[in-house]
Amino acid sequence: MRLEAMGYRIAIFPSDTQRAAIYAMKETLAVLKCDGSTAAIDDRLATFQERDRLVGLGEWEKLEERYLKDIEKK
Repeated sequence: MRLEAMGYRIAIFPSDTQRAAIYAMKETLAVLKCDGSTAAIDDRLATFQERDRLVGLGEWEKLEERYLKDIEKK
C-alpha cells in the first residue's frame, strides 16, 4: 500500500462507508420509483433480521420496556 510505504501504520477513511450508503440509497430509491418495488434488488438488501441485529433493536426494545414501565408507575 502506498501509505504503508510512506511509514503509516493506520489510515482512516471516514466518509467512504457514508458515501457508499448514500449511493446505495439513491440506487434503491431509483429502483423503487421505476419498478414500484425493490424486488429486482432484494438479493442486495440486508434482511430485516440482519438490520434489526445491526441496529441493536433488541437492546432498544429492552430500554423501551424499562422506561414505559417507569412511566406507567407515575
